[in-house]
Amino acid sequence: MAGTPPADLELWARFHVAIDGLPAEEREAFGLIYYHGQTRGQAALLLGVSERTLYRRWASACLLLSERLGDELPV
Repeated sequence: MAGTPPADLELWARFHVAIDGLPAEEREAFGLIYYHGQTRGQAALLLGVSERTLYRRWASACLLLSERLGDELPV
């Protein structure tokens, strides 16, 4: 991240802290998809839940992150 402006680093730091603060089920779903690149189907299989349940957890995680970070989600 050489050359990354400090404001961007601050935003990414807050983003990762917000993810750490998610409820466990949402954090697991978000982590498998966002950090590990799993598909929803793969993540659902790994967690032993239906794809519908996995999607609900993913959507909940995204909503919570949006509420906590507002329009300042990193790209």
